[in-house]
Amino acid sequence: MRWDVFVSHASEDKESVALPLTKALTARGLRVWLDRHELKIGDSLRQSVDEGLAKSRFGVVVLSEAFLSKRWPLWELNGLVAVERGGAKAILPVWHGINHATLVKHSPMLADRIAGNTANGIENVATAITNLVLAEPGGTPAVDTPSVGGRLLDLVHRGDQVALEEFLAVHPAVLRSALGRSWVELRRGAKIADVRIVCVGSFLQTTSTWRWRGIILGHPSDPPVDRHGAISETLHHLASLVARVRSRTTPGPRPQLPDFKPADFELIAVTGRRSTLTKEQSAALNEFNDLHQGFRIRTYDWLIDAATDPT
Repeated sequence: MRWDVFVSHASEDKESVALPLTKALTARGLRVWLDRHELKIGDSLRQSVDEGLAKSRFGVVVLSEAFLSKRWPLWELNGLVAVERGGAKAILPVWHGINHATLVKHSPMLADRIAGNTANGIENVATAITNLVLAEPGGTPAVDTPSVGGRLLDLVHRGDQVALEEFLAVHPAVLRSALGRSWVELRRGAKIADVRIVCVGSFLQTTSTWRWRGIILGHPSDPPVDRHGAISETLHHLASLVARVRSRTTPGPRPQLPDFKPADFELIAVTGRRSTLTKEQSAALNEFNDLHQGFRIRTYDWLIDAATDPT
């Protein structure tokens, strides 16, 4: 197995930097190797980086006060540059809570490297790393052997709703991860008011019955709210339909779903991307979800996060 990047970090920076950065990189389709490179006192930095680069194209090194407090020998810090093969850039430094003057004291050679900085946000760092990795010649595992998350991300970018439904049928673990591990049965072809839904069932051992959730796949480019924070008429209509199903005034998709209980049925509409929403739009979406029973609106990042969760 080959990886696009490995992330080398001090153990103190795992929760605050390494995990969210890994999640952001995998959400962009990269293959990331993480846990083998959590550095503790007594570890060999050069050996760790060299081992990571043996299986990865690039090494992301999170430079922080915790990292530098390991008191690496100067030759070992400067040696990060020496492990790069054939003159190609392989070490991608990421500064976390440090400045140029601090790093100069420990490693003048590393201080002169262009670096990402978590002060600009993890998402911006991840985007810069992804752009560099994909632009470098020589092939990349993200393209040659894309992960499940990478393939899902590609389908979302293409906006192919039919292919997205096919993908979820082939990879039901994505929906299980998004909804919870107890949701194990996937049924396609059910409809509510001529709208196709993907239904996912959870079998209740205590009562030997099923409960069901429905997923509607909208177009990834369609925002769930407009610039004023208003929910689209289509989504309002679907919410009202589900309310009628739950109150039994509108038939639900009973023929396809054993033990279907309208009062327990919930529909989730997936549309748009989280990155396109302003804070006000996100607040409006959260308010809508809080006010409506049996109906939720999620962006496609909900599925992407489930498919690329590094934990």
